[in-house]
Amino acid sequence: MQRIDGAYLYEVGAALRKITDLEERDYSAIDLWVALSAPRQEIGQFLHASVFSGSLKTVRQSGDKLLNELSALIVEPGPSTDWSEVFPEWKISSLKRAFATFEAILKAELQTFALYHVASKGGLDTQCLTDQGQELFPASLQLKVPEAVGDAVVGARCLAFGLWTAMGFHFHRANEAVLRRYYASVIGAAKQPKHLTLGTMTSSMKQNGVGDTNIIAALDNIREFHRNPIAHPDHSLGSDEEALSLYASIRAAVGYMLDKLPPAAPLTAPPVVLPLAP
Repeated sequence: MQRIDGAYLYEVGAALRKITDLEERDYSAIDLWVALSAPRQEIGQFLHASVFSGSLKTVRQSGDKLLNELSALIVEPGPSTDWSEVFPEWKISSLKRAFATFEAILKAELQTFALYHVASKGGLDTQCLTDQGQELFPASLQLKVPEAVGDAVVGARCLAFGLWTAMGFHFHRANEAVLRRYYASVIGAAKQPKHLTLGTMTSSMKQNGVGDTNIIAALDNIREFHRNPIAHPDHSLGSDEEALSLYASIRAAVGYMLDKLPPAAPLTAPPVVLPLAP
C-alpha cells in the first residue's frame, strides 16, 4: 500500500490545462518553451515515473505521441538557441489534436483505477489507522512488548479498510503477546501450561492465585465475548461497531497489563503464533 499525494494529481491537472489553454496561432520559440516545458515534464513523469505508471496501459501510446509533439515544439536552451524562431499555427493545432486524444483516453482509464477514500472509524484519525496503528495503544507498548507492535499496526490498517475479522485476529495476537509478558512477570516458578494461549494463561493465574483480578476479569471478558466467537468459521465481525467494541476491550486489557509490566520483563517462551482457542 502506498499513500497518494493529492497535490501531485492537482499539479498534473494544472500542467494539462496549460495545453488546453494554448491558443491556435503562431508562437516564438521562447513563448513555447515557457508554456510547454512544465507540461512535458509533468506528463512524462506521470506516464513513466509515477506511482500510477505501472497501472497505465491504454493511454501510454497516446501519451508518448503527445510527448513527441511537445518535444517537437520545445527548443532546448543552449548558446546558439534562436529564441525568435517562429512555430506556425498548424503545429499548435497538431499538438492540440494529440492532446485531445490523450485526454479522452486518460479520463476513461482513470475511471478504472482502484482509488478509494478511507473514512474515519469511530472518530479515529484515518492517517493514524493506516500508518501509525501502534498509537491506538499506550506508548509503552513498543518499549515493553515490541513484538506486539507489528500486529497493532496491521490490525489498525485492517480497521481503516473495513476488514473487521482480520482486524480482530491481529489485535488478539497483540493482546496475547502482551499477556505472555505479563504472565511471565507474575507466574514465577509455578508450573506453566504447555501452550501459552489466552485461555490457558488466565486459567493458570487463577489456579495459582497470581495476577491482578481486574486484569484477569478483562481477559475473561475478551475470551467470552470476543475471542471464542471469532475463532469459528461461521462467525465474523460484521460491522465497525463490533470491531470498535473489540478494539476497546483489547485496548483496556493491554493498558492494564502494560501498567504492571517493567520495561524489560523477560519472556519464558518465544512468542510463537498459536492457533486460536476453540
